[in-house]
Amino acid sequence: MKGLLVGLLASLGCAASVRAIAAQPLPVGLAALVRQLVVDSLPDGGARDEMILVAADSASAELMRSADVPTVAAPAREMPLCPGSTEADGQPTAPPVGYMVRAMFVTEPDTTTRHLRVTRSCDFRYRGRVRRFGEGATWNLRREDGRWRVVGVFDRWIT
Repeated sequence: MKGLLVGLLASLGCAASVRAIAAQPLPVGLAALVRQLVVDSLPDGGARDEMILVAADSASAELMRSADVPTVAAPAREMPLCPGSTEADGQPTAPPVGYMVRAMFVTEPDTTTRHLRVTRSCDFRYRGRVRRFGEGATWNLRREDGRWRVVGVFDRWIT
């Protein structure tokens, strides 16, 4: 019983530490790079000035908030329509259009390297017919000479 209590207390302490680390703001240079990658790096589903970004979960919402990426609550539809969607007559779909975004960091033990994984998904409507669309990638980010930069891209995929 004592071992169970000690284990429970240890796991609660670890969970609190993880939340505290996740809630810390991103360094300025890293925040700008994350913002660019989340917003501009996966363009295959289309892009429009009025498109929205919806955080897929609370961890993604926190990361995007830390990087100053504007997000909105999910629209009436569960999944937003893609920015490149069209109606049956070929005209662009009326707003709101955008992406459901899932974003997460994996920090390497050396703390100068991080992997940023971003997945964007939406329902693509082409001439009135709807199909699910998704794309994603993982970027290897490294702090070198006081600046964060992309040093590699892997796991790039698109449906």
